[in-house]
Amino acid sequence: MDERQRRDGDGSAAEATTDWSGEESDRRGDRDGHADGRSPYAAFGDLLDDIRTLRAYIAHYAAARIDQAKVSGQRLALLALAGLLALVALLVAWSTAVVLILAGAAGGVAAATGSVWIGCIVAGAGFLFLKAAGIAAAVALWRRSQRRSLAEKYRERRDVEEARAHDRGRETTSRREGRT
Repeated sequence: MDERQRRDGDGSAAEATTDWSGEESDRRGDRDGHADGRSPYAAFGDLLDDIRTLRAYIAHYAAARIDQAKVSGQRLALLALAGLLALVALLVAWSTAVVLILAGAAGGVAAATGSVWIGCIVAGAGFLFLKAAGIAAAVALWRRSQRRSLAEKYRERRDVEEARAHDRGRETTSRREGRT
């Protein structure tokens, strides 16, 4: 019998092949029951190749996601810069309007009094007074709304606690004393 031939279980001869690992196996299957005729070493080599391919795909995906994040960050930075420039332009326009109004008011007061410096002082002081009054009004409104929201918050909490106490058959101190 030739070294390249080997007998399988039913007595028929099967041609033996040598794979990359140097081991012989039958074309119809080897002794370990691998029907495709490949050795476990070849299958493991294919698995390693598949893992390398998968790693390459994952690296490509990660690089694409990183690039996408960079582009999104650049777009966000560009929008922030555009918004900042728009805000600066708005402030400049607002400031210019205020200066022109104050200059006109100062000119009017100067024409009425006959003194330019008095017109400038009256217009500037009037502007500062109006600005301070506006800030004071805004702070007062804010404090009032904060006080109301806190009062509502604790009123709701007290109502919940009183409902729980009533469910348990007890009265709370505020109900006994007549507080609401």
